[in-house]
Amino acid sequence: MFQRNDKALLTTRIIVMVIIGIFAVLSLVIGIVLAVLVHGAMFIIAFVGWFFCWLLWVFARLYLSYLCDIKLIRNKLYGESNEDLEVFLKAKEERSNSPVMQEKKEAVNAELEHLQQLLNSGVITNEEYEKRKSELTKGE
Repeated sequence: MFQRNDKALLTTRIIVMVIIGIFAVLSLVIGIVLAVLVHGAMFIIAFVGWFFCWLLWVFARLYLSYLCDIKLIRNKLYGESNEDLEVFLKAKEERSNSPVMQEKKEAVNAELEHLQQLLNSGVITNEEYEKRKSELTKGE
């Protein structure tokens, strides 16, 4: 039912990323050409172009992720497959399995163990334990 829309989302993602890549290369080339032909300080155009490419890439990824989340919810609601959104799903899995995320999970687990020890020794009450535990696990 919605597979055509899911493929359009993937196509849009590819097109946007290619356009951003082309713009990044063009800004670099134009910056170098202007630096050589006009003035060395014109090389700053390349850095400004790359900065705007990075901003555009961040906003495009954010917006496309937002659309993907909506489509995932919609597909689940209607019992449709999410096969066409695998590219987005894999990217999310890779971010959640990154070393930084693993370190955060380990730190939360260590803090939970410490809180459990404090609770068992009577230093904190069960209400304090539950409150701190909910604060720690809220970010997961």
